[in-house]
Amino acid sequence: MTSSFGVFFSRDAYWDYHHTAGHNLFAGLLIAAALAWATPPHFYSFLLYVALAHLHLLLDYFGSGPGWPIHYLWPWKSATFQNLHAWPFYSWENMVAFGVLLLWTFWIVRRHCRTPVEVIAPRLDRLFVDWF
Repeated sequence: MTSSFGVFFSRDAYWDYHHTAGHNLFAGLLIAAALAWATPPHFYSFLLYVALAHLHLLLDYFGSGPGWPIHYLWPWKSATFQNLHAWPFYSWENMVAFGVLLLWTFWIVRRHCRTPVEVIAPRLDRLFVDWF
């Protein structure tokens, strides 16, 4: 699956630039800051989003398939981290990680009566929580 970037340019451009510009420390900090700005308490939210960005990079390192380097210090340095023994994208390991994170999300819904949709669609969040 590609984003609109891939539609306007090419699939290769999407694969190259998505992983280079989107999977690094700078992008993680930028996205964490933007999300934390909208999620009080801002400081603790920022720390949580930075941790989640690093979890994403860690899962990419192991589970995006061999040949997908992490450009962690881009745009400052061109060095990459690459796991030549990474499991394929559609592997049982990725399915287990997905299942665990999905179950965690359902636990949060049950325990705290909130969903990830809460920030952008509060009424839909309420409907889902009430249904669940």
